[in-house]
Amino acid sequence: MTHAVRIVASVAVLTALALCVPVQAQTVEIDALRARADEGDASVQYNLGVMYANGEGVPQDDVEAHMWLNLAAAQSSGEDGDRRVRNRDNAAAKMTAEQVAEAQRRAREWNEAHPREP
Repeated sequence: MTHAVRIVASVAVLTALALCVPVQAQTVEIDALRARADEGDASVQYNLGVMYANGEGVPQDDVEAHMWLNLAAAQSSGEDGDRRVRNRDNAAAKMTAEQVAEAQRRAREWNEAHPREP
């Protein structure tokens, strides 16, 4: 096998790995969750926040996690509200002040773009 053939074969294998079907299926599922979260479903917002916090089905992202957890906590009460606030605060404890400020900015912008009915 020539050097050029090995390179082409390696590129083909890497391309096949990058285009695997399970990754595409996860994207459709995440898009559906994000659409429900954008509708204001606090449970879905919370679940999406946990997914971003743990990197489950999405890239791990503390800022995105905090934003979704913050949105869910803001419209929750009782035991659910307490749990969501604790998880938001746990996420914040792992972040820098700048990251928390960015997450809060994103949550404010999300709220402005998705006003709730009184």
